[in-house]
Amino acid sequence: MRIFFLLLFILVSCEKESSNENSFGTCDADGTFTDVERTTARLIGNWKWTKSDCGLCANPGIREADKNIMASFAADGTFSVKEDSETIEEGTWEFLESYGGFFISIEPKNAAYLNGSIRVCDTELISDARPWDGAGFLFVKVDS
Repeated sequence: MRIFFLLLFILVSCEKESSNENSFGTCDADGTFTDVERTTARLIGNWKWTKSDCGLCANPGIREADKNIMASFAADGTFSVKEDSETIEEGTWEFLESYGGFFISIEPKNAAYLNGSIRVCDTELISDARPWDGAGFLFVKVDS
């Protein structure tokens, strides 16, 4: 009987995850980059928080942003996060090499909105401190 409920839970979890994947964002980068110049060009600019997702929260699922949060990445390796034009976080970013690829490293490590792995696509940025429970924060680029 336990096995039946375990299999049912896994089936429902997998089905829910696959249905949320495309609705959260179309960013299909895997967080490891091999072309630093191209990814840097994509990263530089301003990003608006639009959604968040938590798969293992008390109320799992995708939520629309409930605050006006903007993240900005500068070519000099600095970033800032603002809420309604007030700076709430700032620090530095850089690419670090690991396992034959590169990833974006943020300091300080415990930034609220830019924490964990960061994936960058053409117009989407996903920041995820806990990749095993679903994507964290989805940002959309607001300038080119």
